[in-house]
Amino acid sequence: MTTISNHITVALIDSGAGGLSIAHAICERGWNVDIVYLADHAYFPYGLMEEGTLIKRCIALVDYILNRHTIDVFVIACNTASTVVLDNLRHHFNIPFIGVVPAIKPAAAITKTGAIGVLATPATVERKYLSHLIRDFAEDKTVTTHGSNTLVRLSEDFVRGEKFSPAILEEELNTLIGKNVEIDTIVLACTHFPLIRDEIQLTLDSMTITRHIVDSSSAIANRFEDLFTGELERSRRKPNLVFFNTQNNDLSRYGSFLINKLRNSTAKNNNSDKTTKLSTERVLPACTFKHANL
Repeated sequence: MTTISNHITVALIDSGAGGLSIAHAICERGWNVDIVYLADHAYFPYGLMEEGTLIKRCIALVDYILNRHTIDVFVIACNTASTVVLDNLRHHFNIPFIGVVPAIKPAAAITKTGAIGVLATPATVERKYLSHLIRDFAEDKTVTTHGSNTLVRLSEDFVRGEKFSPAILEEELNTLIGKNVEIDTIVLACTHFPLIRDEIQLTLDSMTITRHIVDSSSAIANRFEDLFTGELERSRRKPNLVFFNTQNNDLSRYGSFLINKLRNSTAKNNNSDKTTKLSTERVLPACTFKHANL
């Protein structure tokens, strides 16, 4: 088993690249954190899996990681999986689990027109969990949803450096906006979608109404910070990023994508009026890639 003293190790599980949006939000804080990332390509995408199968699969993945690393907290870095597996994982393992919740509450606080759009997988759209969030935090708003596995695949291909189709992205966004042209705030309720946030924003900019984009990445980093209050500290040590993949795919693009995102966010901070000592001193992670025989 692998453990690093004075560092907190967080494990992220997703069927593909979606958890990179969460890893980025955590890494860019500059904490004393190492990350173990399991990309379950053998079962990509989770949105197409039957619930019982997904539960058994995630239990097996957590067990696999715990047999190889000392983990302080797991993040189920997938909206679809989070709505299904968290209770079962907490029952089976004596370790903290953080799930991903669609950012309905902040969207309700931001919208000016009272019309919110939610981009998610079809599985997330269909589950009662989302409707309960809307009831609890946006009951007085008009919430329109669009479930798209096409966008999941598009985001995954983007990270892997494969051909990206702006036309497909525009078609998916038009499907959502076409249901209610008053939508001024869009929730990215799948962790894959923030990976193409810039591309989504460029497409939305061509439309007539100013639209805000919200996702759960920062909220997960905040939850992580709350969970380890007093233990997190700023670190100059190069963080370790260990990637596991359940197929024999090359995950080097996952590592380079995350490192480039961290490098770009550092540059943006350094060019802003809110430059901090943390942003100028951030140390980029060292990546290791392994195959998980599962």
